Amino acid sequence: MLSILIPTVIDRQTIFSQLHNELLQQAAPFGDSIEVLFLTDDRSMSIGEKRNKLYSMASKKYSVQWDDDDWIHPRGIEILMSALHEDIDCITYKWFCYFNPVIEHRVFNCKYTEVKDNVDGYNKVGPPSPKCVIKTDLARKVKFPNIRFGEDGHFEKEIQQHIKTSTHIDDFIYYYMDRCNEGRGPERYGLKEFPKGIN
Repeated sequence: MLSILIPTVIDRQTIFSQLHNELLQQAAPFGDSIEVLFLTDDRSMSIGEKRNKLYSMASKKYSVQWDDDDWIHPRGIEILMSALHEDIDCITYKWFCYFNPVIEHRVFNCKYTEVKDNVDGYNKVGPPSPKCVIKTDLARKVKFPNIRFGEDGHFEKEIQQHIKTSTHIDDFIYYYMDRCNEGRGPERYGLKEFPKGIN
């Protein structure tokens, strides 16, 4: 039913293991209905390429990508699995974002066609991202470019044409935590320096 896909890197082994264990524990009651897959490298692969490979690895009807430095609602998988029985194209939910010490509330769902700030009481809104649950065959129709950051934005623009039905969970399921504490410098993305015009 659900493939949970985690892109990670070797030097994030500790935080990856914490998330992986949490997901496995939450998934255990559902047996073979859920698989938790991951792809690890030394930052030599771009995140765009890695997300493409993860979608190709998925064997379940639905997929979601969960970044290794983020977290999930304590009953997140149970809530998601209840919604999956509706047989829709996409499931969206609210995001709790913690940028020490700033807290933001975000949502990415089919109500929005572009990313905007401060809409409907949220700090940021936008169309479904790869961190939303989407039918795997639909997600595979969007090919991430071979880039090292900003790949979610590309996906959000392209996936909209493929999603016909969706449901929204009015709860904070995705916890955007940035637990790696790496900052936003070029090294985070496997670069020696940012391209000109980006800082």
